[in-house]
Amino acid sequence: MGTIGFLHTSPGHVARFDALVRLLPGHDAIHVVDQALLSEASESGVAAVKPDLKSRLDELWDLGADAVICTCSTLGAAAEDLAGASRTIVRVDRPMMRTAVRMGPRIVVLVALDATTEATLALIRDEAQRAGVVVLVETVAVPDAWDQFLAGKHGDYVNSIVRAGLESRSGADVLVLAQASMAEAADLLSECGVPVLASPASAVRYVSETLRG
Repeated sequence: MGTIGFLHTSPGHVARFDALVRLLPGHDAIHVVDQALLSEASESGVAAVKPDLKSRLDELWDLGADAVICTCSTLGAAAEDLAGASRTIVRVDRPMMRTAVRMGPRIVVLVALDATTEATLALIRDEAQRAGVVVLVETVAVPDAWDQFLAGKHGDYVNSIVRAGLESRSGADVLVLAQASMAEAADLLSECGVPVLASPASAVRYVSETLRG
């Protein structure tokens, strides 16, 4: 049915998204990983990495991608801007946020990386406006989570997110995990009494449906 290209800023995403694509008959996956994109964007701003971002996206098209998912929340909006009229580029968190604004109005967003906060809030505002709804958003930064992620302490990273989710669920209609890397925590929070949304599966499903027409 089509080849889904993935642009990652962490090699840890490759296996997860490969597994999701294998669940969809007729689809293949190709991956490009560039960790420097996120570190430079965090230091110098997203605008500074747009030329390199475009090069990585062009690489995916050259490899045969029919549509692309940018799995980095920080770079997602810039990636979408580079789509053009004839190419499909989806930021990994957009389908998830489309669901979240319809489940609100009280949305709690767990954020592991501060650099993604403004981009995440802008996306929620955009999807709420498209849906014609008003939402109340609270962002919760998970202390030390990103340092744990960068150090390869995956278990500690996931546990930090789970703890933050349990502490933040009161008064929320839905919990949203801002980064794709947080997806494993959604399974552990599945019985916390509040719906929990993670981005990888919804993004892959959305792109699959788009390719099917």
